[in-house]
Amino acid sequence: MKSVIAIFNFILILSSLFFFSCKNENDYIKKGNKRFYAEDYQGAMELYSKAIQRNPGSWQGYYDRGLAKYNLGDTLGAINDYSKSIFINKDNVNGYKNRGDIYFKMKRYDLCLADYNKAIEMNPRNVELHTFRGFVYSSLKEYDKALTDFNTALKIDCTSFNAYIYRADLFRLTKMYDKALADYDKALKLNGSEDEAYNSRGFLKILMKDYEGAIIDFNKALSLNDKNFSTYDNRGYVYFLQGKTDQALTDINKSIQMDEHNAFAYKNRALIYIKLKDTKKACQDIDKAIELNYTKLYDDDILNLKAANCK
Repeated sequence: MKSVIAIFNFILILSSLFFFSCKNENDYIKKGNKRFYAEDYQGAMELYSKAIQRNPGSWQGYYDRGLAKYNLGDTLGAINDYSKSIFINKDNVNGYKNRGDIYFKMKRYDLCLADYNKAIEMNPRNVELHTFRGFVYSSLKEYDKALTDFNTALKIDCTSFNAYIYRADLFRLTKMYDKALADYDKALKLNGSEDEAYNSRGFLKILMKDYEGAIIDFNKALSLNDKNFSTYDNRGYVYFLQGKTDQALTDINKSIQMDEHNAFAYKNRALIYIKLKDTKKACQDIDKAIELNYTKLYDDDILNLKAANCK
């Protein structure tokens, strides 16, 4: 009888310790969340670490600490914590998704797709996952797969702003301009406060030779966000195409002042200087664009421009 009571007391003690451990773990996670939402990521990470110390099997602790580490710029640490969280809880969809996001930014597209595929397998009606995977496929120029994902996302939710934008970008890249325009229009009806959407539609209108329409879109984009250097560059290029060299130079100079590493702007300014017959400045800008890896970022047309104008 005494042995039975001893065993019962032992089990009771273990249960109490487990309850106390879980309680402390959850308390630390809750406190960590408060710090996280206050953007005190260092403080949040320290509290999540204490939760993990209390319970080394806390998948939530590792996941939350991964979020904190990512916001602190520790991407490898974030990957490590997401991986531990997934190892403990194989059903952690967000763990796969967030780790996939980091792999995408690291240009590890194979690992990114593996994580997105796993997440979609667990949650096939997640619009965001289909949209992001479609964006990865589009970046890899696997346009058919990308289009399938964007279409799937829009079948699940026909009000997905990002799915319309990314599908419009795909149509633009594949020169289906009318379809691209239709998707940009739908996206902007859903959300007319995104300057990048107007910027993207304006760039499409350049390709469609609707220069006045492009100017209207770039003006709207700048009214929403006058800190976007690419919008000034794009509007300046339209002014150049319209023969308004003074306005073109003003806009492109402003773009370069805002981002001196903008290779595309240097190439566009070179075109203006060529038109103004200022070969010296044109060639300086061409060389600068090449130095900033224009050929890798865009195409080889800058080399033809150099050959034709610079000795």
